[in-house]
Amino acid sequence: MKSQPRRPSGNEAWTDQVNALERLIRWISPRTIGRDRALQRLIEMQTAASDRWRLHDAVCLLSRDLDALYPQGPIIRLARRRVRDMALTLAYL
Repeated sequence: MKSQPRRPSGNEAWTDQVNALERLIRWISPRTIGRDRALQRLIEMQTAASDRWRLHDAVCLLSRDLDALYPQGPIIRLARRRVRDMALTLAYL
């Protein structure tokens, strides 16, 4: 009998998404204006994970900060899309 593949729980899946987003944001060039602020927002988002509404606010602020990054590039567009998907998910929970 085959064992079923282990599926991540909700908390593990969320942690995986946040870690993937952090790796993506760290790929943004350090010379990009606003990158440090986006990394700071990501830390705030991680600390707010216990309260859904604070987390939603932090995700929305991160989305706004990603919109303000200059110059824009494909990595930033992908990060913005992922953050907006996270915000929509939190809004409909």
